[in-house]
Amino acid sequence: YVSKTNEGTTFVNFGKPYPKSTFTIVIFEAALPNFKYTPSVYLKEKKVCITGNVKLYKGKPEMIVNKEEQIKFE
Repeated sequence: YVSKTNEGTTFVNFGKPYPKSTFTIVIFEAALPNFKYTPSVYLKEKKVCITGNVKLYKGKPEMIVNKEEQIKFE
C-alpha cells in the first residue's frame, strides 16, 4: 500500500490486510531510490526474508526498510 497522505510511504502488510496485519514493513519515500523496482508492486504475493530491527508501533511489530539489500527472495 502506498500512502497518499504520508508522502508516498510504502507499507507492506503481512498476514491480513491493514488494520489487522500481524507485521508491517515500512519504506519511506526517501528510500525508494535505493530500489531497482517499485516495492508496492514487486513485493505483492512474494515470499520474502527481511533483515533489520523490529520495533513496536502502536502495539504492532514493524520494520523500517531503507535499502533493497534488506529484502531477499526465495
